[in-house]
Amino acid sequence: MKLIHNDLETVISFSEHIVNSLVVESPVYMRNLISDLTGQIAGNEGGFVLSKSNSTELSLGKEGEFIFNPLIDSNSNKVFATKLLQSLRVIAHNEHHFEKTAELESVLLRYASVLMQSVDESLMYNDSIDTLALLKVLGFSLDFEDADPIENLITYVKASNKYFGKTIFFFLNIKSFFELEELEYLVNTIHAMKCNLLFIENQRHKLFLKNEKCSIIDVDFCEIF
Repeated sequence: MKLIHNDLETVISFSEHIVNSLVVESPVYMRNLISDLTGQIAGNEGGFVLSKSNSTELSLGKEGEFIFNPLIDSNSNKVFATKLLQSLRVIAHNEHHFEKTAELESVLLRYASVLMQSVDESLMYNDSIDTLALLKVLGFSLDFEDADPIENLITYVKASNKYFGKTIFFFLNIKSFFELEELEYLVNTIHAMKCNLLFIENQRHKLFLKNEKCSIIDVDFCEIF
């Protein structure tokens, strides 16, 4: 898989053996590239082209996830809420759990009947249980409250891959947030998922991995490979 831009000579070739970094020292160029990239991930047209090794073009909107803030917290659950419940509903009705789910729904319906008989008014109630609504009452959510920020970020990355099929992760200035060991952990986790990543930085850092490939666009818009 590779990523190119119409205005750049730089070619980002993704591999599980390579960590790609793009350093953009010009604020003007940085905002233009980020605007282009985020726009395409959102489904708009732009100058980036993501393709497989056989030159088949891929959708950045489908494959890409841009993480601006790597300090993930519980607010990120809003992103996954619907997909998580849908996944749990499938599990609740699979061959291992459908009997327990049916039993629980039966108990709830019997309870509804008891309540109806305990009032003077004539009542009606649904004679079927919406499993999705039942699961929603239980308040399931992903755990983004680990004391270690890198663990929350990895949970987010894994969820993005599982629930939305994201296979390439873009990080902005992530080297300003994490230590060498934490970044290695993140890289190894993403590569183990058979996914790819690109670090986009606004300044040059000491290369933190021996297999890091860094491309630089300096303040004069010159590309350094």
